[in-house]
Amino acid sequence: MKILVTVGTGSFDSLVERCDKISSNSVDEFTFQIGKGGYQPKNGLYFDFSPDLNLTDFDLVISHCGAGTVFKCLNSKIPLIAIPNLERSDKHQSELGCYLEKHNFCCTCFDLTHLNRLIVDYDFKNYNDYNNISFFGVSEVIDIISDSFKE
Repeated sequence: MKILVTVGTGSFDSLVERCDKISSNSVDEFTFQIGKGGYQPKNGLYFDFSPDLNLTDFDLVISHCGAGTVFKCLNSKIPLIAIPNLERSDKHQSELGCYLEKHNFCCTCFDLTHLNRLIVDYDFKNYNDYNNISFFGVSEVIDIISDSFKE
């Protein structure tokens, strides 16, 4: 299985390091997107960031709870293990993780010590489909903001 570990543009060294350790005892092929992190994996290819990364090249994505990656995976029905980066000073990733878990959209991991078991036991059919609801009020919001500058 081809697995992508991605942390976005920030850093989440504990996730990268944990996945690197897991990959050392795995037949799976790991690729790491490490962002601004300092930890460099020893058991797979790694790179800082790629705006052209094709997530569909992977059988499973293990990602921080960054909205961009999470919703790209959910919209494309790419198997996902989402992990809130609790090392951040803000807690928005924890909130997104709780939302994903509550609605059973993907596997959500709040404790990295459980990650190996979640990868091995991952059930690709066990999650609810995510249906993207487009927000059609963008132009109205822009008009309101623009009008406030005219006054």
